[in-house]
Amino acid sequence: MRKRQATIGGARARHLMQRWSLGVVLAGIIASCSVAAAQPTGRVQVGAVRIFVDGRQVNRSLPASFPLDSLEVEGRREVDRIRTRGFLYARLDSVVYGSSPAIYLSRGSLVRIGEIRIEASSQGGIDDPEEFLRVRLGDPFVPSVVEQDLVFLLDAYNRAGYPFAEARIAGVELVPGDNQRVRLTLELNPGDSMLLDQIQLPGAVRTKPGYVGRITGMRPGRTLTDFDPEEIRRSLLATDFFDEVGRPTLARGREGSVIVVIPIEEGAPGSFDLVMGYTPRTSAVQSGGLVGTGRLDLRNLFGGGRSFDLRLNRLPGRVSTVDVGFADPGILRIPLGLEGRFNGVQQDSTYDQQRYALNLSYSLSRNLRVVAGASREVTKPGQAGLRLRAGTQRIPRSTASFVGLGIRFESVDWPVNPRRGLAVETMFERGNKNRTGRRADVSGDTLTERTRSGQERLRVEARYYVPIFQRQVVALGVDARLVFSDEYDESDLIRFGGANSLRGYNEEQFLGRMAGRAVIEYRYQLDRYAYAFVFTDMGILEVPETPELEAVRQILPGFGFGMQFRTVVGLINATYAFNDSDSPVDGRVHVGLSFSL
Repeated sequence: MRKRQATIGGARARHLMQRWSLGVVLAGIIASCSVAAAQPTGRVQVGAVRIFVDGRQVNRSLPASFPLDSLEVEGRREVDRIRTRGFLYARLDSVVYGSSPAIYLSRGSLVRIGEIRIEASSQGGIDDPEEFLRVRLGDPFVPSVVEQDLVFLLDAYNRAGYPFAEARIAGVELVPGDNQRVRLTLELNPGDSMLLDQIQLPGAVRTKPGYVGRITGMRPGRTLTDFDPEEIRRSLLATDFFDEVGRPTLARGREGSVIVVIPIEEGAPGSFDLVMGYTPRTSAVQSGGLVGTGRLDLRNLFGGGRSFDLRLNRLPGRVSTVDVGFADPGILRIPLGLEGRFNGVQQDSTYDQQRYALNLSYSLSRNLRVVAGASREVTKPGQAGLRLRAGTQRIPRSTASFVGLGIRFESVDWPVNPRRGLAVETMFERGNKNRTGRRADVSGDTLTERTRSGQERLRVEARYYVPIFQRQVVALGVDARLVFSDEYDESDLIRFGGANSLRGYNEEQFLGRMAGRAVIEYRYQLDRYAYAFVFTDMGILEVPETPELEAVRQILPGFGFGMQFRTVVGLINATYAFNDSDSPVDGRVHVGLSFSL
């Protein structure tokens, strides 16, 4: 019967496990063996030294230049290797010198585990620690497996809130009357469960400990559970607010509490991004031109992870957009985030549109947030939008209200240049749109018409990063946006094309009710920030029938290459892209400059 002593309690898990020597623990169990033949000295060039175990030659051999005076030492090393596989009675039988040198070994009987005893200094935490051991009665006694089991056991105590638990192999001895089985004694000191006193951030200038606690799931005043230094480090790096995060450590706090110490190096408080692009001429009368985007990002405002961004776009066809947003990841000292956003579009003299959105997000885990939001849109026609087309005003005046629900999941190792991980963001919205416009009747008179229609919108963005070889990564992605409505006008449709949506095409070249792309990108990572890449974007576009547009569905492939690298002023990302209708020399050039503030 499997024996154990004492009931195990809890403790954290400082992974403190004393290493032990099998030769010392089992001293006296196995008698030493004599070795035959005299030992010459010096290096003699003869045939390879063969190794025999139980009379059979093994695949491994020693080179012909091996020093013969070290054969016995090497033979004893082979014995030690065999004993680590559970053959504790392995011995060195003889060493043969001369023209055909050889080492002869005997494995002896396989020694198995006959008893397991766990001696605990206190109770609590885990009721049955043996559940976390892989070794079972009758298994071969393999020291490395036992040592790994102690690591698993300490991890379990860590998750239970005992960060300073200790475990070690206290003894290995033969079961009385049975020289084929051993009694394994494990000594366990769970210690006490620890309350988190505080989080210390050496190197921090702006970052507040409360923000780090929300990101990592650690709360001062609560029991510290599931302390995983690498996961904490990855979670903080994933925010992209820090250039470096050191390995978190534990220190004793007041009255039996614990302090988590996380060295950090904060990143720049903000950046200004300038994206310039060149689009080739599309006809004999329309020449190529520059398009651009300017973006200001302020990050980790007031040390609480808050952010502010402002983006201005200048697009072909006298189209301008503005996008302003503010986000606070933790209001009311709970993992509840608040986001506000304004979007404005000016489409030459056709129409202008404003969208106001407010989202609440709740953190379900370190990587997953659920999002609920509401938004309102106002669209006003310009002079060109007031014109009648096919008896209907081209762009009616409208107001729309939406509510939505979505999720955000991000688990990547390094956001600036990921090597592995997954990022997904989705949002589904439903609402109503009220339109007021002019319509011509059969007699030619103009009437004011008011309509109300339902509308649904879906947005999906996903990226999956897979390392294939050293420094080489494949990035797979899907971007999709869909609009479902009883009727459409130009202001309802999705703008599609360009550096951020479909490379190889002009900025916002297309309009559609369904627009998406599949992305395959091969990256060769040059350093932590830099990589070169080639890509294929496979786009799909579906256009509804409107007074201005004909219904159509298109497949739109894009191809290209580029590079991202870091300079003293910030990141630079350059891309050259073309589509299947272009020649390779007629591609689109996009250069993004990110200046640290």
